[in-house]
Amino acid sequence: MLLHIFKAHPAISFHISVVYAKCDELLRRELWDDLRNNANIAISPWGVVGDFNVIIKAEEKTGGRSYKADESIDFLACLTNCNLQDGGYVGSRFTWSDNRDTPLPPNTIFH
Repeated sequence: MLLHIFKAHPAISFHISVVYAKCDELLRRELWDDLRNNANIAISPWGVVGDFNVIIKAEEKTGGRSYKADESIDFLACLTNCNLQDGGYVGSRFTWSDNRDTPLPPNTIFH
């Protein structure tokens, strides 16, 4: 899913794209192509934020299915093609867990 927002004002104009990428690798590639197309037409500053559902390094995940470097390569190629940079992240090291690696008592509530 991709939402583009454009703000034009005499003093400043900019684009922001909000992303929620699919978990499926092939569907994410469609998103990467959409971002590349937008990069080709954006004439003002452009930022892209959201959930890309892909990691750049193996250290960014724990447990679950194994890290697939080719998925990272596709994402990094998209960032490069679009002249975008990873802005980094501040907060918890891991932002999502399916809790399959740690058995939890029934009726556990997460805060």
